[in-house]
Amino acid sequence: MKKFTLFLGALLISMMSMAAEATISFADVANRKTLTDDQQVWEQNGLIVTGNKSASTTNVADYSNPARFYQGSSLTIKCTLGNITKIVIDGNTAKPVEAIQTSIGEEATIDGNIVTVIPNNQTSDTYVIEKFSAQVRINAITVTYTGNGETPDDGGETPDDGGETPDDGGETPANVTFDFTTKDGLEALGIAYPTTDAGNGACATDLEEGKAYSQNGISLTAKYGSTATRIWLAANGKLDLRHYKGGVLTFAAPAGKVITNIVFDGADVSGLTTLVDKAWTGNASTVEIPAAADAKTIKINTITVHVADASSDYVATPVISGEADFMENTTVTITAEEGLEVYYTLDGTDPTKASIKYTAPFELTATTTVKAIAYNGDKASAVVEKKFTKMTILTCAEAVALCTNPATPGQHIIRGYVTEMIEAYNDQYKNITFWMADTPDGGQVLQAFRVKPVSDVEQALKVGDFVEVIGSLILYTKDGVSIPEVNAGGSVKLITAGSTAVDNVTVNQQATKFIENGQLFIVKNGVRYNALGQVTK
Repeated sequence: MKKFTLFLGALLISMMSMAAEATISFADVANRKTLTDDQQVWEQNGLIVTGNKSASTTNVADYSNPARFYQGSSLTIKCTLGNITKIVIDGNTAKPVEAIQTSIGEEATIDGNIVTVIPNNQTSDTYVIEKFSAQVRINAITVTYTGNGETPDDGGETPDDGGETPDDGGETPANVTFDFTTKDGLEALGIAYPTTDAGNGACATDLEEGKAYSQNGISLTAKYGSTATRIWLAANGKLDLRHYKGGVLTFAAPAGKVITNIVFDGADVSGLTTLVDKAWTGNASTVEIPAAADAKTIKINTITVHVADASSDYVATPVISGEADFMENTTVTITAEEGLEVYYTLDGTDPTKASIKYTAPFELTATTTVKAIAYNGDKASAVVEKKFTKMTILTCAEAVALCTNPATPGQHIIRGYVTEMIEAYNDQYKNITFWMADTPDGGQVLQAFRVKPVSDVEQALKVGDFVEVIGSLILYTKDGVSIPEVNAGGSVKLITAGSTAVDNVTVNQQATKFIENGQLFIVKNGVRYNALGQVTK
């Protein structure tokens, strides 16, 4: 009876949520974990605050002490410790704090610089401010939360119910599934639910490049391809992971474990290389899964990673890293577990202990395949390899010659003149489309399709500019018409600005250009212009 009474008392007390507080400060920039043009994410004391810009909002800026959130932007406050029952926002006098209150509505009250929010829904760990009515500046946010699962110590005896202590996930199970189709699946990996406007009614959250997202000891790290790897929330409410050509997904197992199988499930994962029937099979502590250079958008619902205990004979494979496509030179680094000796070759043969011993990063200046092996005494790892390709600068004519269908694999560098602007800089998708040729009046030779400017300078590209475009080549065919192009996702850099005379003329696909008496003329929509953009007869 005593045990039952103590048990019932402990149960009743545990059911009573214990209130606690947590504060996040915007005075210390170390609390900001992510900063892009579209999003800032702050984390401290179990609180995650995400600020996302709207389509019409000024880009997220590099401000702390206080942080700035612009008009039209949204703010998500997540408490990983329990359900939010009260939020206290310490506003900054530089901007009227009334904007915070009016943005929230009836749930908020104001006292000086302090805005207090009592959520109507107190069974949620997340609170969203959909849109700020004006710019606000915030010093700190304090959240009161309950439901953190802690049972107070009442000095009583812990009842023995004969049950088994549940597994809290501290040990890596035989398989781990990353689920990108549910909010719970994203939270398990520490990925924010998409709120950033991606156009056409969709939203997206970019994964942080190089950051390890872990679940049950297995980590996933993304290297961007033509576009940032991201969680995509479609207009119909469906979630998935989007990965793009040229990117790399890396999986790592904890010490003492090896990855034996990785299974991908999704609408389209065919662009991932090294897979057989949507799966990778092997025996390694670290696995890289590259996306093909010409891959279409890769859409992943789930990834299941199977692990096993490393045997006494197992030696972890080394990891070769460096820019796979380079111009003048690239630095190669080979990493391995502590205590292992690494050997490598550059001539395509499999390495042994008689090969070059790795002691420090080295430089390549030509296309080379690097193969590496690790040794623990006489026990050897599997051989790992990576190809490094030196890109040469092509003329537009040379690039067109490589535009086979399907695309010629790999990245290419093409230099030429902008001859026609097809689509000016798109602020939403941050790309531009134009025709280029080997001479300023060369016409429609090669199309740079939705390429991304490397800086703000290229956003204002004009006819006559001499540019460098890097990307994959393809002969795009539709309705019987073939267009040689640098495929979407490439980049463009301005080398030399064109003359003012040519820059003043913007042309389209219906325009024609010709030289008369040594002068450039353009006929556009039936109107003839000279090189200064003046109408001529």
